[in-house]
Amino acid sequence: MEGVTGGPGSAFRPQVSHDGKKLAFVRRVRTKSVLFIRDLESGREWPIFDGLNKDQSEAWAIFGVYTGYDWTPDDQNIVIWGQGKLWSVNVSSYEATEIPFTASATHKMVETVRFQQEVAPEEFTAKVIRQAITSPDEKTLYFNAVGYLWKKKLPNGTPERV
Repeated sequence: MEGVTGGPGSAFRPQVSHDGKKLAFVRRVRTKSVLFIRDLESGREWPIFDGLNKDQSEAWAIFGVYTGYDWTPDDQNIVIWGQGKLWSVNVSSYEATEIPFTASATHKMVETVRFQQEVAPEEFTAKVIRQAITSPDEKTLYFNAVGYLWKKKLPNGTPERV
C-alpha cells in the first residue's frame, strides 16, 4: 500500500474517477472543508469547491469524516452535499450548481411517555452533604446541604436548618 496524498489538512473520503485518472478527496484548509482533485499521473492537486459543511475530522466519526459523494458517469462533475444542499461541481470550470431537491416523508409518531414530576417538593432526602463537622461534645452534626447550613442531633435526630 502506498500513500497518494496527505500532509497538512489531511485527505479523506477519496473517490477515484471512472477513467482512473483523477482522485477527488476532502481536505481541511484552515477551518474550512474543501473538495480537491488530484491528477494521478502528474501528482498535481487543486481545490474545486469550498462550499462544504465542516468535516468531522476532529470528532468520533463512526459514519465517516464527510458524507459520501461521487463522480458523474462522464467524469465531468462531482455530486456532493454541502450547506444543506446537493451540488454538482464541474471539475474543469469549478462551477457549482445547486441540484434542486425535495423529499416527502411519512413518520409514525408515538405518544410521548411522561411521568408526573414534583419540581420543588416541600421535603426530600438530600443525596449529598458537604463540610460536615461534629460539635466538640460530639452530640451534634453540622453540615451544608442544598445551599443551607443544617444541624442534626446524633445519632438519630432530624436535621434542622440553622
